[in-house]
Amino acid sequence: MTSDHQHKIIHFLLDHPDLLRDWISSYYPLSESQLKTYHKTLNWDRISENSNIHWTYDILNSFSEDLEWETVTQNSSVFKDKSFLDKFYTKIDWYGSDDICFGSIVANHGLYWDNETIEKYADRINFNKLSAESNVAWSEALLDKYFPKWDLVELAHNKSIPWTLRLFDKYLDESYLSYYGVQTNRTLITFHFIEKYKHSVDWEIISANPHLPWIEKDLLHLWSDKIDWSGIASNSFLFAHDPDFYQTHCDKWQSIKNKVWRSFSINNTFPWTIDIIENHKHYIDWNSLCSNPGIDWNEEMIDNYKSHIDWNQLCSNEKIPWNEKLIDRYAEHIQWGGFRKCELYDERGNLLSLTGGECYDQGLIDNKSFPWSIDILTRYEPSIDSKSISNKSSIWEKAFKPYINDEMIKILLG
Repeated sequence: MTSDHQHKIIHFLLDHPDLLRDWISSYYPLSESQLKTYHKTLNWDRISENSNIHWTYDILNSFSEDLEWETVTQNSSVFKDKSFLDKFYTKIDWYGSDDICFGSIVANHGLYWDNETIEKYADRINFNKLSAESNVAWSEALLDKYFPKWDLVELAHNKSIPWTLRLFDKYLDESYLSYYGVQTNRTLITFHFIEKYKHSVDWEIISANPHLPWIEKDLLHLWSDKIDWSGIASNSFLFAHDPDFYQTHCDKWQSIKNKVWRSFSINNTFPWTIDIIENHKHYIDWNSLCSNPGIDWNEEMIDNYKSHIDWNQLCSNEKIPWNEKLIDRYAEHIQWGGFRKCELYDERGNLLSLTGGECYDQGLIDNKSFPWSIDILTRYEPSIDSKSISNKSSIWEKAFKPYINDEMIKILLG
């Protein structure tokens, strides 16, 4: 027997058959029997990425021609039984595309690439892609064994490798410090590393690094001739450690205030107040400020700065306790987000059409902390694009998963 709440869900999903098909295919733990019964109804691209299915040899074998194997290859639930790597050897995407940074079997985070597994499949896997992955038993011995095969740029970016200054000097050199991602690799960039390469690092990046021993080593004093105060402005540790840090060092930023307020705007420990915002509202980066999780965006704040607010960013900010009351109060400003028509350009940047393209805007549908329910979806249905929410797992988890069972699947798909 279905409840009134379940009847609402059934009615909503039957009114949106594409959404029904995609959500069930993506998230419901379908059995082998259900996959056979609803074979023609289901979206097999979505089935291929469904990590809630209990993937067995029989399912993979029975539906091998229906599945999208590039997607199955990266499904974290499929290869929990490593024997499947051999049983479906010819189906698996072992190498991936050179045009895409990630992908292939090495990007499957349900697999752990220990020494034995890497050695067994060394002639099949893409070591360039493996260089960027965290699900690897990284060690100096492993780096040595396959050294000619690694992508050194990806290795230098990889935070899961147990980097030391000695290993950096062994495999890499100063030229790799030209990459932003290398200079923000918290495993690699340590006090001793910076001391050795202080003439090669970007001091704005270093000054923003919250993971260095700022207090223990008194780095503001030690590196006083190198410190970049624009970088310091976004250093979350220093502002969290000392509530008066901004007031104490305010004079350092006066000459660069046109630049520095963007750094303050992304800093989630900066001591924001109404007065500070009011006095600097023309310098603030409102896009960054509205997505900043460290700000108390209460109704007074929102009311005061409605005309400055980036509403797409504010609506997707998960620290704001969005609810129906707030949505109704700011109805004319609320951005639900999703796909929309936009300009279409060719590869050279020439305008082809004013409405032939498709763009995506962030909004409430991206907000994972939003209290999604069937009542909210029904009430605001005219404002929500069903195509845009078909891959939003948080909506499924809150509004549908607790209520949909095998009995409802029969009603919905039968």
